[in-house]
Amino acid sequence: MHLSGRAIELDHLDRAWRAAARRSGALVVGGPAGIGKSALVDAFVAQRGGRVLRGRCREVGGDALPYGPFRAALGDPVPLDPARPRAVVTGEVLARLEAAAPVVLVLEDLQWADQPSRELFAALPGALRRPGVLVLGTRRGDAGPGGLRLGPLDETATGELLADRLGHRPGSSVVAGVWEYSRGNPLMITAAAGVADPPESHDELLLLPLRGLPAESRAAVRVAAVLGTDVDGAVLGRIAGRVQERLRPAVAAGLLVVCDGGYRFRHSLVRAAVYAELRDTERARLHALAAGAITARLGFRPSTAALVELAEHWHAAGDADRAFDAAWRAAGAIGPAYAGRLRMLERVAAAWPRVFDPGFRTGTDRVAVLAAAAVAALHTGAYERGLALAGAALDETGEPARRAVLLETRSRLRSRLGDDDIAGLRAALALAPRNNRIRAALAARLEALTRSVEARVLAEEAAADRDPAVRAVALATLASAATDPQPGADPSGSGAAVALSRAREAMDLARQGGDDDTELLARAVEAAALEAAGDSRAAVAAATAGLEAARRTTLWPTRGATLAAALAGSLLALGEWSRARTVLAEARDGRPPQLYRAVLATTTAWLDAVEGDAEAAAAGADEAAALFGERYTGGHFLIPLWEVRALLGERPPFGDGRLPMVPAAAWSLLLTHPDRSLARRLPVNGPVQRAASLTLHARWDEAIAAWRAVGHPFRLAQTLLMAAHATRDRSTAAARARESLALANRLGARPLAAAASALVHSERLEPGPARLTARETEVLRLLAAGRTNKQIGAALGISPKTAGVHTTNILGKLGVNSRGDAAAVARRRGLLA
Repeated sequence: MHLSGRAIELDHLDRAWRAAARRSGALVVGGPAGIGKSALVDAFVAQRGGRVLRGRCREVGGDALPYGPFRAALGDPVPLDPARPRAVVTGEVLARLEAAAPVVLVLEDLQWADQPSRELFAALPGALRRPGVLVLGTRRGDAGPGGLRLGPLDETATGELLADRLGHRPGSSVVAGVWEYSRGNPLMITAAAGVADPPESHDELLLLPLRGLPAESRAAVRVAAVLGTDVDGAVLGRIAGRVQERLRPAVAAGLLVVCDGGYRFRHSLVRAAVYAELRDTERARLHALAAGAITARLGFRPSTAALVELAEHWHAAGDADRAFDAAWRAAGAIGPAYAGRLRMLERVAAAWPRVFDPGFRTGTDRVAVLAAAAVAALHTGAYERGLALAGAALDETGEPARRAVLLETRSRLRSRLGDDDIAGLRAALALAPRNNRIRAALAARLEALTRSVEARVLAEEAAADRDPAVRAVALATLASAATDPQPGADPSGSGAAVALSRAREAMDLARQGGDDDTELLARAVEAAALEAAGDSRAAVAAATAGLEAARRTTLWPTRGATLAAALAGSLLALGEWSRARTVLAEARDGRPPQLYRAVLATTTAWLDAVEGDAEAAAAGADEAAALFGERYTGGHFLIPLWEVRALLGERPPFGDGRLPMVPAAAWSLLLTHPDRSLARRLPVNGPVQRAASLTLHARWDEAIAAWRAVGHPFRLAQTLLMAAHATRDRSTAAARARESLALANRLGARPLAAAASALVHSERLEPGPARLTARETEVLRLLAAGRTNKQIGAALGISPKTAGVHTTNILGKLGVNSRGDAAAVARRRGLLA
């Protein structure tokens, strides 16, 4: 299949397929409407051959049916039951895809996909273990990081496409005119082919085939446009009658194509152009007819997608009461597809004042509808909409218990936008002091932000609750507190062992209750506890397992980012910097909320700084600061940002009261910008913090041994260099500086390597010619030439013993331990001239 002007893009897809033969993966093809995304994918699969599975997202109601495009592709809806745990659904989809390998799974129009489908698509690349699966998605708009974005065709490709369409090569002036008119959009190029005088409007151009149809065909096409891009033939028949006969000219004209169960518009832009031409009264009448036809065909127990379609049709028809009832039924049926549920609940809330007795019809009140919509907004990432909904609900109720729950929901929304909103959670708990769910949420937030004693006390109170979900959150908070205890904390109640025990108990409770979010949080705490215990390898294993679990849920953008940051931190400590950068990039590709993006940006900026890319580090630090915003106060995440700034030459705010509350981050900061006064006030918990404390207190031999024991090469290199500067013995200083240089070079830590190299080659460790006597200089020249003491003595007329004495003196003055090192230093410093 020939495709004009897309050779590079076809090659990109071919390379993705070859890569999938080694490791399964996914790719998004993005671009404006009409740019040829589907045509490119069609050409690729035709060229490749083999097995292809296809699923398309519906324009109307597409976000209402969980896993809609996967259902269409896989055919069997059983594994995709939304009532089943997400991890089970994901696991079964993965098993079916891997069993079908080698296979290409094509999912079209992801911009209309339901939320579980979008998140499952994002999780697939990391979750697929068997090679031979390539998942291709098309999406209107940006392709995202790592995707393939299609741009307009150039003038040459426009001429080729016109020649294919017309059957002959048009003149250059015609090609130039069409190219300029279409702006390189393939859909517009093909629509303009053979049109002598294209209309000014692109919509009018797409409607030209409609103008030439018989009146009955035009009427049927208009009804089809009201039903959507994908048209149910049975529903259309109930409205227009004799569908096949009436639409045959439209199919022949290329406006519609025949598909299973009905028709599909050649392109969504064609459908949009037909729909836009309808008069308001005609549009409302046709939508009412569509709703009636759907009801007549499906009866009183329509599917979830049909309920959403009914709500949309009655809304567009202007029938507030029927639209209200349909939207309420749809919201209750949608389940986990939060984007559709959010839209339906917003419709219900907006129509509430305009319909008769809405409370009786729904069995609830408007506050409950607004509250449910705010929760849906939280789950779907529509945080600003959620804040407006929660605020509206708060304005309409004075009941303390309900206000408390609403304040907690609003606080969760605010936290995703970088506002810690501790005040909101405190107000919620004051209104409902017996609500341990709110108490556990406040404890978790305080622990993340301040590591305060209050957080531990609240968590211990919440941990006594009978609800396993509440206990799980509280135990995760207590585990986090144990990894980094407060100043003056009871040593018997803190430490890695306690943290691991509590984290694993929280995991078990969350898993039993199907609470993916808390389970993944507990996994991140487990990894942090292992890192604090100085077992970075075990921390990497725990965080990696957590990431695998996150990929099987819809929480990849949030908890996936948390676990990725934990994994990257341990990898950076171990010196596996390339892998850490990959982990960070993959997490950022998951489009996490801004607070999570800020954490990832901070970690990436630290790596840029220690590798010597100051410009990238500064840009990353600025990005993180902007994402945190002025209202965020959490020292756990802000202190690492201060460390990045310190690496770039800024003085940290050592007087900040949060530093002693987050000792792990504070010790790391002090290793970059030492402050012994603060070091004396910080608690020490675990071998990593102990190694940092030994370094800051200049106990060099113990510090070096401690960093070797935990296996952190960058910190070891830092400490070796500091020790070399502080050591008076030239030989010891030189050995430490050289080891620091070797480690820094292996890691790619260019600033540290430069500092170590400067010391190694300094006058202090490599004395100049003035330090050697004339006789020693003569001996050095012969020594550098590889002569033995006997040969040196014979050449200079001295005894071998005297030559040996001179050699010993030379080694001492140059600060080296061997004749070879002496020769190298002599050549480097020009002592042999």
